[in-house]
Amino acid sequence: MLCFCRTDGDDSHQSVVGSTAFFHCKYTLSSADGYYNIEWLKLPSTPEHDNRTIISFTDGKLHTDLYPQMEGRVSFTSPDPRNGDASIYIRDLRPSDTGTYVCSVQTSSKIFKQNVMLTVIEELSNPVCNVEGKPAVGKDVTLKCRSKGNPQQYIWEKTSGNKVLPPKANVDTRKGDLLVKNITEDDFGHYLCTVKGLNSTKSCLVQLNNPLAPPGDEVESTGALSPVAPSNGDPATVAAVTTVMLLLAIVCVVVGIWYWRRRSRTYAPNEIEVAAHPKSKRANTLTQPSNTGNLFYDQVDAL
Repeated sequence: MLCFCRTDGDDSHQSVVGSTAFFHCKYTLSSADGYYNIEWLKLPSTPEHDNRTIISFTDGKLHTDLYPQMEGRVSFTSPDPRNGDASIYIRDLRPSDTGTYVCSVQTSSKIFKQNVMLTVIEELSNPVCNVEGKPAVGKDVTLKCRSKGNPQQYIWEKTSGNKVLPPKANVDTRKGDLLVKNITEDDFGHYLCTVKGLNSTKSCLVQLNNPLAPPGDEVESTGALSPVAPSNGDPATVAAVTTVMLLLAIVCVVVGIWYWRRRSRTYAPNEIEVAAHPKSKRANTLTQPSNTGNLFYDQVDAL
């Protein structure tokens, strides 16, 4: 007599991309059942396609290359499925693995099947928070929180001021909206949205700004929490320092020009060249007289 032994009552599974799924399939086989074949099939998503065998064990031979999309990713948990355990693993799950799987144990006269549903979901993305509407005392606004993947629940909380959600706030835990009605002064501040997924949790922060607050007290709404880059200096201070340095440079140039012109005027026109080329220590005078007096060798060379 062939029968399935159910180890749990859950016929559906939810797993995230990249994880591993485990499907139970245990049975009892009597010697009277004779020959039998064990295989797992994936049912088609549309009626036009046939069932696809993803793994089988027949006549003592294991076949794991029957379905190219799952080749190398599916295996029996037992080295010999004939011992009554035909459970399998499917590793490195992909969105295309979503579907219905069938464990089939066939004897020479009977066939028994067990179905398992698998849903492969994307991992949670970093949520994005924003404010819809213009916040002002007495007005209504909606704080929105969105995350891609498969969010299971959205949770809102106030993290500043009295740290209590407004009494008239309405939280949509499935969609991610926080409706704040008839805003009061106590309602302004930071709000944190936490998104819970199948196996992960992520958050984002948003601020409900008071339009009457002094400049500099308000902070723009942000998405996923991230560090703030440090400032490189006060722009006003940098501009002042640059201006002072430029003025000093101009003063130095003006003083240099004035000094050079004043020094040039202390020489007669015919003495400027002499001043530019002073007498060498080794220069000797000529014995031949001239109208201007003795000439130096270096002056003769200049002539």
